[in-house]
Amino acid sequence: MKKTKSFTSFYKFEEFLNSLGLFRMKLGLERMKKGLELLGIRPDGVPLVQIVGTNGKGSTACFLEAIARKHGLRTGLYTSPHLVSPKERIRVNSSVLSGAVWLDAANRVLEACRCLDLSYFEFLTLMAVLIFRQEKVDLAIMEAGLGGRHDATSALDPVLNVFTSTGLDHTHILGSTLEKIAMDKSMAMKGAPAVLARQEAEAMEVFRARALKTGAVIHSVQDHFHFERGGLSVKAFPEIGPEFCLNGFEGSYQMENAALALLGWKVLAAQAGYPFDPWACASGLKTAFWPGRLHLVSRNPLVMLDGAHNTQAMTALKASLDALGIRPGTIVFSCLGDKDVVGMSAVLEDMGAETLLIPSIGENPRAMPARELVLRLGGRASVLEDAAGYLRGLKKDNGPVLVCGSLYLLGEIYRAFPGWLRR
Repeated sequence: MKKTKSFTSFYKFEEFLNSLGLFRMKLGLERMKKGLELLGIRPDGVPLVQIVGTNGKGSTACFLEAIARKHGLRTGLYTSPHLVSPKERIRVNSSVLSGAVWLDAANRVLEACRCLDLSYFEFLTLMAVLIFRQEKVDLAIMEAGLGGRHDATSALDPVLNVFTSTGLDHTHILGSTLEKIAMDKSMAMKGAPAVLARQEAEAMEVFRARALKTGAVIHSVQDHFHFERGGLSVKAFPEIGPEFCLNGFEGSYQMENAALALLGWKVLAAQAGYPFDPWACASGLKTAFWPGRLHLVSRNPLVMLDGAHNTQAMTALKASLDALGIRPGTIVFSCLGDKDVVGMSAVLEDMGAETLLIPSIGENPRAMPARELVLRLGGRASVLEDAAGYLRGLKKDNGPVLVCGSLYLLGEIYRAFPGWLRR
């Protein structure tokens, strides 16, 4: 790591963090395991739930954290990527922590682990575990960054694994087929109970094989809920009555994430002796808020932001818009260079927008250049020089406008409109 004595301000820390390289990856868990040892933290030192999957990890983590907090637990939440500030990634009781807490943890990790050449994500993961231990959280919910086999969060021993939907993304790292991607993610399973979202058959087969090998007991969301248009209803869930129906979320895909979190809490409650109050669960799900997921930021004109960034997520986004009766007139879209542009282009075409505007994503080294993306999308696509300026100039009759394709694009929008980060 960069030769730094200590951090005297959050600005200095963020400068150091950026010097590690946001997208620099170093496969293997050796550095994480050594870092935990140097900090005096056992892999099972903090009760935690690990969230792994392709889509829906952040939302599911947010829902589960809210349910746990509504039951009186002191919670930790670790997610990625951030939209505006790294401070979004580590929270206690859903609140962003002070700069003093961040600097204390950062200096302790720097001092103890200076010799390890940690990556950006490894450094933050160690900070998160350290903070959660210091803050004496009852339960930490930690979102994996990429895959499961080598992800930094997999150096820890969770009390529960939660697997969201598995799809084709990061294929250059995780593998070119659904089976290979599921295999990588399934390696996070070590024997703790595992809660699974609905999966394609080939992915589910991989997860079941891994569970059999590790002794993990699988709980599948489709065994507990009926999935219906506009909501979910109970299938086999004795803790809640048949009148308990999950609906009202912006985006049908969020109902699946909510069901996954609810099932996760059921398993945790039975395992750890936590209470299970159906109405505390409902309150947690209804009050949880995760920006950038079918996020309505303006009603007149109608403007929505969604972080869908692969074909599977874009397909789910379209289904949600169809269910809401929304057909965007304009789509502002951009993506990273390693994404399936052909697959996402087909979904964009099906959305039927009259105008497709393509901005650049700041100085992001992985972003696909706007002009190249326009050429690949063809048709109605054109370069948008200033996305924030375009949104500022919208008139009341210019909607609906949808911004999607990358959480990094959404981050630039939220930086320009910080008020939109609120519900």
